[in-house]
Amino acid sequence: MSRAWQRREGDTLTIAAYKSADGLTGSIASHAEEVYQRLSSGQRSAAQALLCAMAAVTEDQRVIRRSIDLHTLDLSGPDSDLSTALEAWRPRHTPP
Repeated sequence: MSRAWQRREGDTLTIAAYKSADGLTGSIASHAEEVYQRLSSGQRSAAQALLCAMAAVTEDQRVIRRSIDLHTLDLSGPDSDLSTALEAWRPRHTPP
């Protein structure tokens, strides 16, 4: 959504700015891809494993989300690949 906000008019997020950022779904997808591309190969592997653990496939082949308790993850200090990958996706709030 930061792309849409950067294209705002004054303090107003316009429909044109929202559409130019491909809406909410496109904005989230492009941000996720940008972050993923900046990760090291180890961090990408850790992120991929986490994302796969957060999804399940039903008997009728639908993909559904599955909750994960962050306390069960091995974040083994600030230098762990998973810890770094999670930090990369942490939302950054910039004042308007």
